[in-house]
Amino acid sequence: MPIEAWFPTFVYFEDVELSDAIKEGALEAVREQIDPETMANHTGITASCARNDFHQDPRIAALLDELHPVFRRCFVDEMQIDPSQVRCSIGRCWPVVQISNGSSGIKHHHRGATFSAVLYLRVPEGAGNLEFYKDSRFLSDALPKTELNLLSFQTARYSAKENRILIFPSELEHRRSSNTEGSEGERLAIAFDFYASSEISHFEAGIPHSDYHKNLNL
Repeated sequence: MPIEAWFPTFVYFEDVELSDAIKEGALEAVREQIDPETMANHTGITASCARNDFHQDPRIAALLDELHPVFRRCFVDEMQIDPSQVRCSIGRCWPVVQISNGSSGIKHHHRGATFSAVLYLRVPEGAGNLEFYKDSRFLSDALPKTELNLLSFQTARYSAKENRILIFPSELEHRRSSNTEGSEGERLAIAFDFYASSEISHFEAGIPHSDYHKNLNL
């Protein structure tokens, strides 16, 4: 029988139009997080060295509200998630800053979240890509091939672009690649994690709605 490609994943991307006031407010909020000592010690600012409740800042909250139609297009129109049965919320949000350096991030995924996203606010020429990695547990993928096809590739790369948002499953491993040599300027972005819960009398995916939770008071 013919071979089939099973278990597809996805990366959703869209180049969005942001109102000037909302974007400038978000940029101001991101720049306030730039601490020279942190930048020097970490070669950038990511979730590990920044506040993770950035969505509580009114300027970032306003930006996320403006992105609501994008989220609906991704989850409802494209993924066909039933909004009457699923609740989705942003539980973590943090600034992502890289300034005039060629460092790359480590390969990682966002444990516990359902979907993750990054929105690029400022992107200098030569900024690194966002790279995604196929699960490496399948030994058959590593065998030598006589010809490459869509089943052969282990990585996918998406260019960082101003006003571009990327949304992807949180368990999908990813990292930012190095800037090209001589790249100068600020790469400013925000990243965030979505957490989905579902009606447990109908679905098993996701965590149960908070209505079902009983606090153990440990």
